[in-house]
Amino acid sequence: MTADQVPVGEVWRSPERTVILRRTAERNSASSAQHTRTLLAAADLAHGQAVVDLACGPGDPTLEIAQRVGPAGSVVGIDPSEGALRVASERAEKAGIHNVRFQVSEASTLPLEAHSVDRVTCRFGVMFFEPLVPSLVEVHRVLRPGGRAAFMVWGTFHQPHFESTVGVILRHLGKDQLPANLATPFRFANPGPLEDALGSAGFKGVTSATATVDWLWNGSSVEARDDFRDGAMFFRPLLDAIPPASQDAVWTEVEARLRSFAQEGTLVIPETVRIITASV
Repeated sequence: MTADQVPVGEVWRSPERTVILRRTAERNSASSAQHTRTLLAAADLAHGQAVVDLACGPGDPTLEIAQRVGPAGSVVGIDPSEGALRVASERAEKAGIHNVRFQVSEASTLPLEAHSVDRVTCRFGVMFFEPLVPSLVEVHRVLRPGGRAAFMVWGTFHQPHFESTVGVILRHLGKDQLPANLATPFRFANPGPLEDALGSAGFKGVTSATATVDWLWNGSSVEARDDFRDGAMFFRPLLDAIPPASQDAVWTEVEARLRSFAQEGTLVIPETVRIITASV
């Protein structure tokens, strides 16, 4: 397999990813708390609402949404990975959160009644929706009149966290840019394409904004490096392409770059994201 032939579905559904998620979900949820707060503020959640969280993975931010809408509200977490949803269910049970359920599905075929939910959220998932417009039509279909969808996507690849990890690997491999398929997470880094697709799907009142939020790793740079090395499933072809003779140099440099963001025992790395909302 080459780095530009990543089978995305296999990445999300792999048993290896489930094992990793079970080990890392809680810590990574805490690290991305600012991202969650930013997205949910844009979603304008309220007690008693029915919410769908798309591409929810191991239940983040689904479980936070469940707490915000309260016992009178409900949340359905949807993801194509059965393994990730098992982890999400385990986390919900451990936390005593009962107003949430999880269901395996693609965004293009949502297993929900029309006009049945008040909000749809999606954090770092819409970039992978295929086909895009039909998936957004499905989101529109399940929202009630006056409902809102809120999406968070990555800004440019050229920002500290990615340049300190994936960027280091690219340089050691002699590449000046990501292979086409590995650039998918950044397909909506610039305004226009996602907003236009939402309009084509029937949404109105489309808004977008760029924000800087901090990724907060409560631990060492060595742990953060290892977390990336183990958990960066989408970029695994790049990691596998590192020659054995370059492994030590690559991971030493990644750790050093991450260490430069240390502040009193926490890595504080600013990340650029875009938040897009749309109404029915």
